[in-house]
Amino acid sequence: MMRKKQISRMLIGALAVCLATACSNETDVLTGLRTDGNTLSVNLQTTDVGVTTRTQIASDRESNVESLSAYLFDNNEESGYQLEKIYNNLTWNENDPAHTVALTGIAKRGPKKVYFVANGGSITALGNVGTGISETDFKALLMNEMKENPATPLTMTAEAELAEWIEGANNVTIQKTVQLKRVSARIDLVVAPQAGLTFTVKDIKMKSRANSYLFPNDAPYTGEDVVELTGTVGEGSTDADGNTAYTSLLYPYETPGGVVTEVEVSGSVQAGEVTKEVTFAVPFTNETYADGIPIERNHRYTVQIARIDGFYSAEATITVSDWSTGEASGNLLAGEELKMTATEEINRQLSAESTVTAVYPTDDSKTATVELAADDAKIYKIYVGSANIEAVTSWGELPNGWTIAEPASTRTEYLWEKSYWTLTVPANETDAAKSVTIKAVNKLEKDDTDKFVQITFTQAGKEEVVDHSKNPLLKWAKTDLVYNKNSKTSNFASGYTEQGSLYQWGRNTGWKDYKDALGTYDSFNVTYGYGTYNKSYKTGTGLYNGDDHQSQRYTSIEQIKNNPSKYFMDANGTDYWASSFGDGGSTWQGRAEKCGFANSVCPDNWRMPTKADFLEIKPVDPFSGSSSLASVLNNHVELRTNGDCSYAIRWSAETISSKTYLRIDAIVVSGNFTKEELSRVDWASDEVVTRYFGANGFIHGFYHINKVQNGPQVDDFPVARPMPGTETHEDVLKSNNYYYTVTYDYIKDYSVNNEGYYWMSDAKEAFTFQDNTRVKNAQKTTNNSPNGQYPFSNRQSVLGILPINAQDCCAIRCVTDNPDLQQK
Repeated sequence: MMRKKQISRMLIGALAVCLATACSNETDVLTGLRTDGNTLSVNLQTTDVGVTTRTQIASDRESNVESLSAYLFDNNEESGYQLEKIYNNLTWNENDPAHTVALTGIAKRGPKKVYFVANGGSITALGNVGTGISETDFKALLMNEMKENPATPLTMTAEAELAEWIEGANNVTIQKTVQLKRVSARIDLVVAPQAGLTFTVKDIKMKSRANSYLFPNDAPYTGEDVVELTGTVGEGSTDADGNTAYTSLLYPYETPGGVVTEVEVSGSVQAGEVTKEVTFAVPFTNETYADGIPIERNHRYTVQIARIDGFYSAEATITVSDWSTGEASGNLLAGEELKMTATEEINRQLSAESTVTAVYPTDDSKTATVELAADDAKIYKIYVGSANIEAVTSWGELPNGWTIAEPASTRTEYLWEKSYWTLTVPANETDAAKSVTIKAVNKLEKDDTDKFVQITFTQAGKEEVVDHSKNPLLKWAKTDLVYNKNSKTSNFASGYTEQGSLYQWGRNTGWKDYKDALGTYDSFNVTYGYGTYNKSYKTGTGLYNGDDHQSQRYTSIEQIKNNPSKYFMDANGTDYWASSFGDGGSTWQGRAEKCGFANSVCPDNWRMPTKADFLEIKPVDPFSGSSSLASVLNNHVELRTNGDCSYAIRWSAETISSKTYLRIDAIVVSGNFTKEELSRVDWASDEVVTRYFGANGFIHGFYHINKVQNGPQVDDFPVARPMPGTETHEDVLKSNNYYYTVTYDYIKDYSVNNEGYYWMSDAKEAFTFQDNTRVKNAQKTTNNSPNGQYPFSNRQSVLGILPINAQDCCAIRCVTDNPDLQQK
């Protein structure tokens, strides 16, 4: 969808002009007759009269010229421009579509300036002007002090300049058409339809500077006197949407910003059977002028009341536009020229030459292109000009970072010729090319017209320098953590093939395997060195004297803190941290602190990985299959993007000394790299980063209740202990008339070498892979005799993330955010 902005208002059509002949102070002289001296001709017109297909904004009284005077200034080399001659009572013919004012009887040729005043006969300052006054003093003349809201016709002024008199010529013409513009501004009011109430407008009031310079100056008149203007509202006009417009209400002088802070709109509100007199104070502000909008000559300020809140307040906005013509329909007149230029601004100065120019109606020149390099950061001033066309621009969605700003306010007489839209183009930090086309058409033309000018700005994409330091695998340690029982700390294994230790979630103690987690047997207490919550349980070690070894009982947090090297489990739960202990923390570090571990489980400047870290190196979808892990993964490759880079990543499995290792390779690629290019990745490149994750096994908090028939009574024989792997281990109940016990014959840890589980810090989950290659048909034996198969026949090879009980044990692979510690 195209967005439209009015870029400028230029003189529309052949607007009404003055039919004037050069005159002395006493009488008119008809144009075309021979006169004494030299003649200077000026094309003069007002803003609003002319082509009838356009809706007229200014009223006839606001555009009417009842009197016209001209003040001719000659350039004195020593003292500058001085008033040479005054022409009063110039003839004005508002019905003539185009005419020229001829100023005759000029004694001296040379550079000239002409100041026109329409409807200024009552201005006191002009009545006191005589020849010889300097241009500076003349431009400092003031209007009559305003006592009340002015009546029409309104005073208008124009300026024209002849820089050089053609040598040898008696008659010369200033080629630039000049335009009479009003000294005053205009205030209008628009009230939107209101649901449930009727607002009848009575009057509108505002403050204004009591006086103004007659002609535009670099800054508005700064006299302190202020007058309050009141405009009585007459019959409004209502459009199809129910908006009622009240026009030509007030004519304030130009006033600096901050002087006028509000406009008062008074009237009556009827809601149901109740009618009240109200006055709404509308702030005379906008986003640019929070302290008060400046009032400029020949501008129109519309107070738009959008919503009335009962009898108490109104929501309104102020819009500013030039005092010219409105929307209409019609055809572009033959021969009319429309031009668009783009000029670079450097250090707040426009370049001497435009970068490009597009001109209609020449087809081969109505479009132009500006090509920019990726590292170009430029500002362009966009100007649309025409002798008599009101132009509208449109453009599509701006590229990210590009901006177009509205024309800055200007106080020059040739207002729209000196107004520019500002296009700001920053350097392109992406590898994608950027482009926007700015198009201008006659306001009266349809959008699809071929009568337009346009400039297309294109910026090349940045040739991306791939930053391989952003590789997501670099932050991962190359080996697993190994726990040292003597120092009670963990450090990195010497190589990725070295067996990593297994840890409960949130505890800094690691064990080699399930036997290590059982701890040392205490023959005095007949206990193994692991703890079970709230009661002791049998270990199932197969004693045939009616007894069995058992676990140590724990009931408090302090026991966990005081025994950091022991394995703890809750036989009736999934977490060694019993619910009766209170909040156990939601992160690894939070749990570790509650368990009494003051330091991180990882070495200095390393940390536990988060789930987000694992998601960067995990396939988007989990893998599962009945064949080996290597076959299931089959060198699967994906194109991924994180906040730092785009990268290609590959997963495979290798077997070394009967142990499975998950291999992950990753390489950073350019931002515009596509999935179709993945097959061409050079995985032998030196920029590829590789990490191996070993199948270090798994320790499970096992619990099983055996039922024992003891005569007519059935007894429970519960077993709770650390066991290898994730499968349920079948126990064997042995009994006779005198005793019974539970035994596990020839327990084999099939998780080691075949299963890899790696903890994450912010969830009780693990990055997991399993390889069924060597265990699918594993036999369990008793006294070296076949005794069936372990329940592995349906085992799958998998890669993904799984929820894990906090009391189970997984390996740890640390990460670092310190680039100095990252290794390829």
